[in-house]
Amino acid sequence: MLCPFYNDYMISSSQGAIVKKIGRPKVDSEAVMVRMPREMIDMLDDARRNEADLPTRPEMIRRILAAWADQTKSS
Repeated sequence: MLCPFYNDYMISSSQGAIVKKIGRPKVDSEAVMVRMPREMIDMLDDARRNEADLPTRPEMIRRILAAWADQTKSS
């Protein structure tokens, strides 16, 4: 044992401390794993390169789905 008073010290010193949560913030979302043929991934990467900010693959899929959803609402 390092110090006989260690546990008492740690308990009393941490009681007033604000505990920060570690990890991602909670959001109303769910992860979706998708397997795609290489040809489709290549098309996705080509579409990403056409964007000004080079989005990640997941972000590009979100943008494509959002555009599709807007298009289907309009129809």
